[in-house]
Amino acid sequence: MGRAGDPLGEFFLKRWLTPNAVLVAGIAWLAAEFVLLGKYSVLYAGDNGELFVPGLVRQRFADIAGDLWDGFSVAGSDRDSLGFVPFLDVWLFTALPGWLAVALRTVSQIVVSVVFTYLLARRTFRFGPWPSVFAAFAYASFEHGMLLHATMAYQPALVFALTCLLDRKDDAKRWLFALAAIFLVAATGYFSRLVPFVGAFLVAWFLFVDPRRGVLNWLVILGAGAATVALRAGDIVALMAQSPLSHLPLVRWQYGIGEAVQNVAVILTPGINVLTVAMALFVFGVVAGRLSAPRMKGVLALFVLATLSPIVAVALQLWLIPRLPFLYGYDMTRFFLIALNILPFAAGYGLEAIAARFDDRDADGKLRRRTLVYRTAVAASVAMLVYVSLKHKWTGANDWLTHGTYVHNFESPVLEKLARDIRSGPSPVRAETFQMYPAYLHAYGIETAGGYQPVFLRRYFEYWGKMMEPWILSLDPDSHELWSSHAKKLAAKEGPGAFRGDRLMLVPNDHRPERRLGDLYRMNMLSLANVGYFVSRDRLTDESLEAVSAAPKPWSALTVREKIAVNLKANFYGREHLYIYRNRDVVPRAFAVEGVRAFDAGKQVLDAVSRASVADLRRHVYAERATLPPGLAEGAGFAPSSVRYVRRSGDAVRLERDGDGAALLVVANSYSPYWVCRDGAGAAVQLFPAYHAFWGILVAPGTKRVDCRYDPPTISTILARTKK
Repeated sequence: MGRAGDPLGEFFLKRWLTPNAVLVAGIAWLAAEFVLLGKYSVLYAGDNGELFVPGLVRQRFADIAGDLWDGFSVAGSDRDSLGFVPFLDVWLFTALPGWLAVALRTVSQIVVSVVFTYLLARRTFRFGPWPSVFAAFAYASFEHGMLLHATMAYQPALVFALTCLLDRKDDAKRWLFALAAIFLVAATGYFSRLVPFVGAFLVAWFLFVDPRRGVLNWLVILGAGAATVALRAGDIVALMAQSPLSHLPLVRWQYGIGEAVQNVAVILTPGINVLTVAMALFVFGVVAGRLSAPRMKGVLALFVLATLSPIVAVALQLWLIPRLPFLYGYDMTRFFLIALNILPFAAGYGLEAIAARFDDRDADGKLRRRTLVYRTAVAASVAMLVYVSLKHKWTGANDWLTHGTYVHNFESPVLEKLARDIRSGPSPVRAETFQMYPAYLHAYGIETAGGYQPVFLRRYFEYWGKMMEPWILSLDPDSHELWSSHAKKLAAKEGPGAFRGDRLMLVPNDHRPERRLGDLYRMNMLSLANVGYFVSRDRLTDESLEAVSAAPKPWSALTVREKIAVNLKANFYGREHLYIYRNRDVVPRAFAVEGVRAFDAGKQVLDAVSRASVADLRRHVYAERATLPPGLAEGAGFAPSSVRYVRRSGDAVRLERDGDGAALLVVANSYSPYWVCRDGAGAAVQLFPAYHAFWGILVAPGTKRVDCRYDPPTISTILARTKK
């Protein structure tokens, strides 16, 4: 029973269903599985499980602290240009078990986004408790706890910290709070979501929403935005250096005005979701006359500008690309995120308008009681948030059964044994997955020929496209497996590889219990890429493959019930239902050849490589004439020689060989002009692209050792090159 004179429902609402209680309960609900299940909770796929987590977990298998080259994926790429190795995450995944680092980051994103959005709604907008609760959980609903959304999740803390600092700049604690928030955002954010969007949001917020005047205030605001960029200067330098050499012009620069308009349409298109409810509340607030409310005009102006900003940004990008090639792959349509960031706050005005219009107040305007209309509006808004969270939980449960847990993907006893076998072998070899994400192998310390990287070298992308050509040409021209319409037009000029996106994976468009990889892909090119093992969920029948371990039954032959049973077990004990095959035709990571075959263009090189036998690829380097070092002619011959590949760190490789004569060496690492080599005496040795995508090294007579180091340009050399 309630207190005397209070209905039971009123007592319950006042005593238990308070805003603070709902905040705590909501956070606990959103974070429950990560806290209670730990490494047995769902590992969300997409960029999160496919890229970020294995990319961070793999650090425990290689001493790459400070190294700039990452050899785990796509035969090697520049580490800083990847954009998903921010330094706080690097430290967390080094200091803690991977599953604990994932749980800590995921839960912290939920807590920070909810708490600081609520505090901003209360402090800056002066909303009541319930509109602030709605804004907090509406904001959190736009990011689902995936590491990809770190920038958006932590951004409210940064805005709140700066708000507190600007209100009282003589408080040392507020300075420390602001610096910590800047560090948190910059040290966890995925680069493409961080630069320049956080700085742009800060400027827009304090220009429109919470206007600030004075030189000192704006020095603080601009300084905070600049600091989030400056702390990631290494990423910027790497992207400026790598983008012109990368695959991005083939697969990313098709983002144009049309894509920008589509992103705007996402915000404005009605649907059964929080976005539509927030938009409806915002519109109601405007119609109900809340334009006179504090900050409402600024919010409206910012929302309109942010909605249109992707179109303007993309137009500017297209104009700048010829002058700044590194902008090729940058997705400027993400400016629409600013509109999403402000929309939860804008929705609060709708709930405030309902309260102002329908609440029961006395003659002085003092609230006497909440009316049924207001309670219904709040209940409906909360119901939508509950619906969205339940939908998200359902998606998580489905992912738990299909994509699995941290244990399922990164603690497989079968893959752990494969990793031990590779490490104990006489020379390094790569593995490749069939019908699986290649990056899953990275968490075991296994290098792959394929992978999904934001940026990698164009030569290797073209090599991979040629390797996949039989499968690509077998697809229907309208297949969803092909890339954009723009890339299809490029295919006539660039070759079938232009059809592909930036996921280099062996994933067919249908599933069968048995497959012959050679029917889909050119196995000679995979062998040349040092692929010594294949990991598959179905049985492979190629003559060059020798079974190392087998599953009881191919995955595609299992019933739905059997698949569920297999995945349930794997979620707690690790993935075991795998076929592992050794490739008998694998070409060593480093080897010496007898001669060179030269061609006029890269396409001709790839065509010839695709038709050559593995034995012939072992005997001859295939290369473009224009790239051959001085003194290397097509008719030159070299005596047989053995080569030993020694990786001293991520950035350093040593080749040791026997024999006294001149030698032509090959290393099956992705070619980059930023690798430099010297012989044992310290003299420069030229490195050139072999087989279009790998290293070719001509060494002088008597050379027993070649040391190669990755030496990318600094910001000063990039700027000097840009001016020229």
